[in-house]
Amino acid sequence: MPIGPRRSAFTVTAASLLACLAVTRPAQAQIPGTAGTTGTTTTASLADGDIFIGIQQQEGSNLSTFDLARFFNKANCDCNVPVYVFFTLTASGFAKRSQVPTGTVSFFVGTSCGTQFLQTACKPLGQVTTANVGDATSPSSEQITTFMSLGRETIKSSAQIISTPTAAVTIGPDGGVATTTPTSTGLCTSPTNGFTQTVWAVFDYGADGTPDFAAQQAIFVDLVPPPAPTGVTVAPGNEAVTVRWTPVDETLNPDLQGYQILCQRGGGLQVFADNTFTPYVKSCTSMATGVAALDPKFICSPLLNRSDAAYRVKILQNDIFYGATVVAIDNSGNASAPDPQFAQPAKTDSFFDVYRDGNQTNGGAGQKATPGAATGGFCAIAGESRLGRWGAGAAATALLAALLFRARRRRRR
Repeated sequence: MPIGPRRSAFTVTAASLLACLAVTRPAQAQIPGTAGTTGTTTTASLADGDIFIGIQQQEGSNLSTFDLARFFNKANCDCNVPVYVFFTLTASGFAKRSQVPTGTVSFFVGTSCGTQFLQTACKPLGQVTTANVGDATSPSSEQITTFMSLGRETIKSSAQIISTPTAAVTIGPDGGVATTTPTSTGLCTSPTNGFTQTVWAVFDYGADGTPDFAAQQAIFVDLVPPPAPTGVTVAPGNEAVTVRWTPVDETLNPDLQGYQILCQRGGGLQVFADNTFTPYVKSCTSMATGVAALDPKFICSPLLNRSDAAYRVKILQNDIFYGATVVAIDNSGNASAPDPQFAQPAKTDSFFDVYRDGNQTNGGAGQKATPGAATGGFCAIAGESRLGRWGAGAAATALLAALLFRARRRRRR
């Protein structure tokens, strides 16, 4: 039987089947601007809830809501503490990974960064950490396709960048930041007692310079310390000093958290071992040390209540000068300016010390009286100068014996 015709029939049938499948197969979604021009194009814009933004002090660990509300203070700003801003897609955002239009995504900090071509108070947030994806105009930009492919991005920034307001900066036609450098309005200063800063991920579909969607995260920044307590005094005691002050008006300073005592031994030595007290004072210790720099190592008390007006620092050494002061602390850890005063603890004489050592002046002559010659009461029994060799102790013994003898005679009767 001939084989040739059968092979030809099979080849024709297979070719017809493949052609049929090619006609009836549904078209796959294409990302605009990528290879593939046949079929329909499906796009989906990002929306609120598609992106989560976290603030991290240690990369990989987001600050809690409580800690975030207290992190951006003057101390962390002065120290320019590193901060990482973490952007990631949520479940709804991951569902759109292959559908979001191409363009650029830029990361900013400021106000109204996602709605205006001329940003009124906006600047680059920091350096994109993903290698070789930074926009040519700004290190704080990348392609949307890169961001969607990774599903996340971490921006290395700092507390100073986020805490410091800036002047205007223009967004370029490609969605990046213009070459002009924003002018800072002042490092780590603020005209108001707390303000809201915002970090942004601004998506520019088509990279035409017009923002199309912006994810944002509000951050509370407090760079203003509370006013200092007034009427501060430091009084010496026995192995202690007592600090007294007039409390700060709570009604005018509702964010007042309390007070802490700072002290030093001599010119600048630490009084207590590290971790003796929990410091609520936040300070940029890289700039200076000691009480004047609000160094937490010099904390000498727990957190005191807002209504407290005195505290006794104990377990000190007598005859050594100590410097001490009290500072007011707000909820962000900002502390008022310290003003240390010095006092010298000294042993306090009790009545027994005075009686035993004769630490009394004899009239107005300025001379110490004879030991045991205290005036008044039973202790004022005269010394040897009036009773001879017996002295005060012998006289008291004789008197007691006479009283006992008299009592016995009465019982016999």
